[in-house]
Amino acid sequence: MISDLIHRRDKTKYKLGSNCNIKIFTEDVVKRITRNYSTLIGKGPSGEVYRGILDYDQVAVKRYIHRSSREEFMEVISICSQMSHKNLVKLIGYCIEDSTLIIITEFISRGNLDDILHSGAISIPLDVRLGIAIGCAEALSYIHSMKLSSSDSFLCHSAIKPTNLLLDDNLTAKVSDIEMSRLLLGGITQYSAFVRGSTEEGYLSTESDVYSFGAVLLELIARKRVKRGDINLIVTFRKVELNDITQNFSDLLYGGTSAKVYKGTLEDNTVVAVKKFFEVLEDFKEAFINGGIILSQLVHKNLVKLVGCSLDADTTPIFVYEYAAKGSLSDVLDGQEDFPLHLRVKIAIQTAEALEYLHSSSTGDVIRHGYVVPSKILLDNNFAPKLTGFSGAKRLVKDTKINSGCNAISSCLPTDELYTDAILDQCAQLKVKTDVYQFGVLLLVLISRKNFMSYADHHHLIFECIAAYEAENSGRTFFYVDIGADEEIFALEEIGRLALKCASMEVDERPTMKEVAEHLRIIGRSWKPTLVSETEVMAADSSIAEGAQPDMRLDSEIVIDSP
Repeated sequence: MISDLIHRRDKTKYKLGSNCNIKIFTEDVVKRITRNYSTLIGKGPSGEVYRGILDYDQVAVKRYIHRSSREEFMEVISICSQMSHKNLVKLIGYCIEDSTLIIITEFISRGNLDDILHSGAISIPLDVRLGIAIGCAEALSYIHSMKLSSSDSFLCHSAIKPTNLLLDDNLTAKVSDIEMSRLLLGGITQYSAFVRGSTEEGYLSTESDVYSFGAVLLELIARKRVKRGDINLIVTFRKVELNDITQNFSDLLYGGTSAKVYKGTLEDNTVVAVKKFFEVLEDFKEAFINGGIILSQLVHKNLVKLVGCSLDADTTPIFVYEYAAKGSLSDVLDGQEDFPLHLRVKIAIQTAEALEYLHSSSTGDVIRHGYVVPSKILLDNNFAPKLTGFSGAKRLVKDTKINSGCNAISSCLPTDELYTDAILDQCAQLKVKTDVYQFGVLLLVLISRKNFMSYADHHHLIFECIAAYEAENSGRTFFYVDIGADEEIFALEEIGRLALKCASMEVDERPTMKEVAEHLRIIGRSWKPTLVSETEVMAADSSIAEGAQPDMRLDSEIVIDSP
């Protein structure tokens, strides 16, 4: 009876989530669930964790060792009850009695990241580690966005570390110990004698969570603990680790005007490319870092994977990417290696699909790449393209003001107004037509094998292609092809016409990258069916049935345009 009164008092004093299904357990029930605390599965400074069975499902039962005050405990329950995110461990219920403070959560099968990373029991490929990092980042973003007690208060987790990142059967990250979260009244950093899980001791803030997350990223990349005796990876991944990976930057792959790229090998024998920038102006450094941040949030088979980075404020940026054995498309174009048409069409299709992905809502926001040139397309051993060079990339975020870059819209609307999603989407689509133009030029490169180094030197390609079509209503004299079969010439003709359509002077007449990718898949299917998978063909056919126009033949006067 007394216990019921306590629960009623606590529930009225502390607000639980409006859709809350949090259960209240007695200590006797908890003992039955855990078989009298018979299976210990974890222990930390704040409590012990036991395995339990509830309604035929496994649960985790955490019993606090050092008793918190009832008020602190119920504030924790109030906070946790309002959280719901796929990358947070779900709170099921709690027990609060005179001698007991207990929380019950879902059971996460694979255990914690620390054990998995450092026991070596299972393999965790780089793409899986990236997925873990993304899941953790999204959970922290969700926590930091919550305002629970007043409009100017924020929440920080305060205990981000590998032991508090649990993994389920699919190796999906689940952030645990959310009961450790702390409310920052007024958003003000608070002092603490010890910031749990952080290598940055002394302060609680959203920034301390970010710092701790950076330490987790280092462990994911290196598969070494951040602190090992006197060694701290945060101070020495940047120096010792990069030197080890690259053999003291001894194997130069290529050098450019802003950076050099070295070959490296990670501890698990994964080959990587390490891009080390020269001294750069602060504005350019910011662009490189911004590009790295954008790329780190994207996952597509034809975008280069960002494996890690060093962003020390006192040095120039260093980025670690997946290795592309064939180098860049520019290298292949300038080399003597045979470059048959089916490989060039494959590169065209898959690069178009990467740009289609960037321009689609599946990335969260529409992203304009901004510099689609041969030197920014890397090729692996199978000639699969990997788009890189994101320093000029821009997120075209919704709920922002339309600027003068969208003249077609802004000329008829006041510039200090916020617009609907539909109008902003239209504005974004106009902006990404720069990528479409650049991709059109890239197509001309692929069908002619005539390289160019920058967009200050590309108009000759368009002039030559136009001249060929105007002379004979065919681009045959422009194509790079040995005595080609009729079907090869047909494919080249179609690609040439599509390229000039992409580079149209009228921005609104340029197709979208979705339309371009569909058209290229159709060309590939009609000429060499093995270039296009059955799924891709079905998707293309479906889009055509819904109204897409795949036959973008050259049916109007061709004029020169610039991006």
